[in-house]
Amino acid sequence: CVLWLELPEGSDSSRIFQLALEQNISINPGSLFSPSNRYQHCIRLSYGLPWSDKIEKSLKILAEICQQQRNRD
Repeated sequence: CVLWLELPEGSDSSRIFQLALEQNISINPGSLFSPSNRYQHCIRLSYGLPWSDKIEKSLKILAEICQQQRNRD
């Protein structure tokens, strides 16, 4: 199962990917799924595990990363 998140135009999902990885959070930048480097402002989240406190904490950290990147621009 996957969930696509469309972030505001101009968002850099590759940068968000790197920052999330530093926090041991695995996401996929949208550009990985386009041969023409589209979807720079999208990320793909895979899910399938039961909900847990760890998942909830990771999603909150990911939201903070996305917000920080948005405020940076």
